[in-house]
Amino acid sequence: MERKPVAGLMLALLLASMLSMALVTRVKAQYAADSYTVALWDFDEVYTPDATGNNIGILGGSPTPTLVEGKVGKALSFDGNNFAYVPISPSLDIPTEITIEAWIYVKAFKNVTYNNIVVKCMRAGLEWQTTTRLCGLAVKAGLPENGIAVPKGALSGFVFTDTGGFNEIVTTEPVISLNQWINVAFTRSLTTGTHIYVNGVEKNVKVIYGVQNPTGSIRNGTELYVGH
Repeated sequence: MERKPVAGLMLALLLASMLSMALVTRVKAQYAADSYTVALWDFDEVYTPDATGNNIGILGGSPTPTLVEGKVGKALSFDGNNFAYVPISPSLDIPTEITIEAWIYVKAFKNVTYNNIVVKCMRAGLEWQTTTRLCGLAVKAGLPENGIAVPKGALSGFVFTDTGGFNEIVTTEPVISLNQWINVAFTRSLTTGTHIYVNGVEKNVKVIYGVQNPTGSIRNGTELYVGH
């Protein structure tokens, strides 16, 4: 399946990423904001503005993410205890079709269910237990989920819709190798459902929650995290 621009609504997070000592950047020569892009971060400086001018990433955690050498120029390094936080703006509430894309460099897998690349969520209180995942992309550490075996190094994409609830797919094989730059993408189409791509190639997936082609609109959120 060829990935095509989503008319009007596309989230192109060509960004930093990953828990567990990951370094991230985007390739400036390859990507530029266009009419489909609602957010695009370089993450090549400590101040993290979005190329569209609508969203600013706020670095958090202790210590805060640091600058390192990236695929091109600089990149931010996340160690599993820090993150970039983006308050939700109207441009980031995409209800129907969406694409999330990133360049990542993973040094290790943290032994948790979600090694987050990016996650849009809804927070109902101050505690993290009140947070609901709405849409995002993550790497798996090999822990079983919902009674289903998940390979270590598998890639996960998920959406929470108003009529379909939480839906998550993972690649059937490990696709994330350590210590190399990898391009990853997750798409949700109203006609063909959810898909995962690695270095531009669609990967076989299996459903671990819900269905691959859920109905309904993606729920609105309160915040977006990178690498948390």
